[in-house]
Amino acid sequence: MSDELFLKSPYDMSPELGIHTQDIPGQKARYAMSLAERMALVAAVEDGEDSSGRAKARLATPTEIAQRACAITSALFAEMDAYGWILRTDDWDTLVNRFEKHKKDSRAAKSKGQTLEPAK
Repeated sequence: MSDELFLKSPYDMSPELGIHTQDIPGQKARYAMSLAERMALVAAVEDGEDSSGRAKARLATPTEIAQRACAITSALFAEMDAYGWILRTDDWDTLVNRFEKHKKDSRAAKSKGQTLEPAK
């Protein structure tokens, strides 16, 4: 996974930090994450047996839950990447440059009475 920070200035106001994610989960990946959210974090841990021999359980500690969540996330994204369900985009500067070029080309085409295909 690759994220990058950038400065943005919406409507020429004070600058803010933005996050551009270069690896975007596709539809199947988002569905898999939704399933994992519902199923994966069982908050009970085996805790021996009671005097009758029945299994006992205890609530997982916050640290155990965090470690499990990170392990599941790592495994989930590795598996989704293996399936090709993670969509890759260019870095922020490349996207902005491509957009600016398309905007410039569109204006030039419009001034000549032509139309331009959408940017790819």
